[in-house]
Amino acid sequence: MIEALGKTIQGISDFLDQESRVKLPKLYSGEEKGLEAEALVKFFTPDSNWTWYASEFNGEDIFLV
Repeated sequence: MIEALGKTIQGISDFLDQESRVKLPKLYSGEEKGLEAEALVKFFTPDSNWTWYASEFNGEDIFLV
């Protein structure tokens, strides 16, 4: 659980909608692509300049960023 900007984030569903979950390839499925792998989802914090791009997802709670 994370508390940020007055909101409590319970799990990954608070960060990632179903459409994006389906789009992201399975974790480790693109290892052969290396730096050519596409980052399909962007996460950012509006109160700072931190940004993460996800290219793979295990379907539950682990991303390759």
